Amino acid sequence: DPVLICNYHNPEATPRRTKVVSLYQFDGLSRTPVDKALPGDIICFSGAEDISIGDTLCGGDTPEPLPFVKISEPTLQMTFQVNDSPFAGKEGKYVTSRHLRKRLYDELMRAVKLYFDQVKVLKRSARGEITLLRHRETGKRYVFRHFMGSGDVYGRLLTVDCPHLPHIEEVGEAGGRVAVLEEYIQGDTLLFLLEGGLLTWPEARKVTQDVCQALWVLHALGAVHRDVKDSNVILRGSDAVLIDFDASRIVKPELAADTVVLGTTGYAAPEQFGLSQTDGRADIYSLGVLLNVMLTGQHPSRQLAGGKAGHIVQKCTMMNPDQRYQSVQELRNAL
Repeated sequence: DPVLICNYHNPEATPRRTKVVSLYQFDGLSRTPVDKALPGDIICFSGAEDISIGDTLCGGDTPEPLPFVKISEPTLQMTFQVNDSPFAGKEGKYVTSRHLRKRLYDELMRAVKLYFDQVKVLKRSARGEITLLRHRETGKRYVFRHFMGSGDVYGRLLTVDCPHLPHIEEVGEAGGRVAVLEEYIQGDTLLFLLEGGLLTWPEARKVTQDVCQALWVLHALGAVHRDVKDSNVILRGSDAVLIDFDASRIVKPELAADTVVLGTTGYAAPEQFGLSQTDGRADIYSLGVLLNVMLTGQHPSRQLAGGKAGHIVQKCTMMNPDQRYQSVQELRNAL
């Protein structure tokens, strides 16, 4: 008898009529011809054309498509390190981390085109762009970053689960270009909120403590953010989330200074302009400036917060990194 093909996600579409020519039931690795199948059977059939995942085959004149069963997409996670095997380079064609990163980059770019719709461009600059995407099946929103630079910090964040950092879904890198798919943080930036007025001391202290927790995780990974500012902090409910690691780098003690000068004037520590190499204390400088902006609306060089908050800001923003708080945990204790 004819059957109908219908789709749960498109109930307005007219069901398509087709015929099942043959029916097989799996028995181990073999297939056995059968006349009927019961619930729980795994079957194979032929005859129906243009059928895809999510479609339902219905009998009769009143088709009722079944809800689509959620299928987790396959994910691949790798740890990259130097190949010190005695057989390194002696077999295989694409065995270096550079080739593997290129493959991940190509797969991520392909997946973005196949499974996501662009909602809007959030930011575009000379280094790249940030786009808001929506997954076609789940409707969940994600942030997609495509920029020139290094993806080392994003790669280290792949395994991190912290309420004050976005979850990084996938990272790929090829030819100096980096592609990152990350969690979309629903909320308002601190920059937007400060347009409506300054924060109270308890509010500003809570935000600073949350950012300290985010930076503690980042610094533990051997990385420095280098761009802590009001537009890179999002308030999600009562929690502050630190975003945007495009300017971040891995700390390399053997270098005398950063190879690329990045950061936002006013928030960036003096050493970020080539005076010396940046480390976690550069983020403490920026966080001190941010604390002062939340309380006064001004850079500390123009107007310093009053009371003990001002003392904390002063210690954070000392020109000499050795005179600042030496860790975000020390700053958090002072708060």
